[in-house]
Amino acid sequence: MMGFFKQWTANVSEYKRLQHELTVIFESSGVNFMHLHPEITKFLVGLAREIGAAGAVSKLNELSNIIDSKFPNLTQEQAQKLLIRNLTDINKMEE
Repeated sequence: MMGFFKQWTANVSEYKRLQHELTVIFESSGVNFMHLHPEITKFLVGLAREIGAAGAVSKLNELSNIIDSKFPNLTQEQAQKLLIRNLTDINKMEE
């Protein structure tokens, strides 16, 4: 049982570290990381575990740019909904 709590504590510490790194990156562009949609946050933290916070933000920007280029007539709100839908699908595949 103690091993479970040690692992849980390590996971929480890593999550907080990644969250802090992502917060710093988003602050530099005037965006509050804590106000992002939960699916975006989940995607970013999960990907940051694999490729780092800067890489995760870069991938999010790539996905957003792909949506913008494939669907140029979407409103900003429609593009955001499509991005979130895609991220929800990605997050489900990662579970």
